[in-house]
Amino acid sequence: MFLKNRLIFGILSGWGAQIISLAIGVFTMPLFFRYLPKDELGVWMFMLGTGFFVNLADLGFSPVFGRSLAFELGKGDSESRPNYEGTSYYYSLSKYVSSLTAPLLFLGMFVIGGAFVWSLRLPTQLQQPALWAWVVFCFAQAISCRFKYLETVLTSHGEVGWQNWVQMVLQILSLGGYFVVLHFFKGGIVGLTLIVLARNFLNAHWLRSIVSARIDPRSMKNVKISWQDIKPHIRPAMDMFLISLGAFLVLNTDQYFIVQFLGPTALPDYAAAYRLVHVVFTFASTVSAMCIPFISRRSAAGDRSGLHDLLLMNTTVGMLIQVGAVSVIAVFGDHIIRFWLGEGHFVGWEVLWVFCIMLSLENHHVIFARFGLNSMTDPTWGKMSVLSGVINLILTFIGVQYFGLVGVALGTLISQLVTNNWYAVAKTLRIVNMEFSRYFIRSGYLWLGAALVLLVCLGAIRSIISSPLLSILAGAGVSATLCGAVFLTMLKNRLTAAP
Repeated sequence: MFLKNRLIFGILSGWGAQIISLAIGVFTMPLFFRYLPKDELGVWMFMLGTGFFVNLADLGFSPVFGRSLAFELGKGDSESRPNYEGTSYYYSLSKYVSSLTAPLLFLGMFVIGGAFVWSLRLPTQLQQPALWAWVVFCFAQAISCRFKYLETVLTSHGEVGWQNWVQMVLQILSLGGYFVVLHFFKGGIVGLTLIVLARNFLNAHWLRSIVSARIDPRSMKNVKISWQDIKPHIRPAMDMFLISLGAFLVLNTDQYFIVQFLGPTALPDYAAAYRLVHVVFTFASTVSAMCIPFISRRSAAGDRSGLHDLLLMNTTVGMLIQVGAVSVIAVFGDHIIRFWLGEGHFVGWEVLWVFCIMLSLENHHVIFARFGLNSMTDPTWGKMSVLSGVINLILTFIGVQYFGLVGVALGTLISQLVTNNWYAVAKTLRIVNMEFSRYFIRSGYLWLGAALVLLVCLGAIRSIISSPLLSILAGAGVSATLCGAVFLTMLKNRLTAAP
């Protein structure tokens, strides 16, 4: 019951965090578009897109240690006694590695990213501020990396709900900081990066306070760590690193090609459309993200039936949210962006539809991958992830020169279709011993059918209702009603079938 309550709290707080994130995104993006010149806005959007470097900086150790720590907690659950020795060991190991990787992240970002910013040949009045902003941004990312072990500890203990509350408050404070810098001080990207730096300092302080308040000190005793303790984890960490590297090459390299071949001014509209769809992806994948420590604990305890139920619940809920929201964007996207950013910022239906399809399939395979990666197995995933990234680089390099922004988006979609979109699903089903037919009958046909019905219904609504605002509201209402009805029907059938 204790784990169940923390799981529910984590999911609800995670959704709350995403709702706040969505609301803040609605206000933040127009703020940047209003106060920053388009070339400076392009540089700022480029910097925001490089935040994924933090996931690369720990060389894959954080998810490995987090999973191992959850396994140690699972062993304690199976033996009905706390496993303080095992949890303290992985706490100390995670803290030690974070102290080593943070300076590596700063140096890597400073040298490589600084050289890239210099190569863009920005206008003279923007070149120096861009370089100074990059230095501050690198330092801010290093701070996140240095205290990443705090997130690892909280997540492994199932205390994800408190992390979400911290993120909600920090996002609100960041929005206020951005507004003050841009409106009152007439600042630019240097001021914005200082806000990011302050946010990361505050995040580290609050996470440390939560760890002290929520985690048993006996689970965090200092254990002497040496290189011999790290060696056994290098191979799984390298696989995790390759997964993160592949994800970076697939999802976080578009901005480099766009600013290099099309110029910084071509990036903002593209990035805004992607951000709109990505918010849906992040919100829809919240359930599976919050379930990560519980996946590991149930796997370690040998609860296969519970693992299957958790997987089916995640795919159904996550994909219903995804297709429900994405259908609205796919039909009314031009109206939404016009209300959001004003006239002249709609990137085009071709790019928007590619984003909708790509991130829906991304959410689907990410849900499965989280179950496969956090089960009591140690398979290799990195090679396929890197292959997807390499394919994306090749296709994007070709596409951006011949097809512009559409070519960039298509490169990502195609690279995922031929690799991760099917591979993660097939591999996870094999790991958890579930037949694809059972998954499709219990979950797949529900969200897929809902998506097809929604596209037809929302298309009809757009053709009937001429008012953009009324058509969006009507479409959103129909989408929420249909997806809610499907979910409630599924839940009722499961409760009826339960013994």
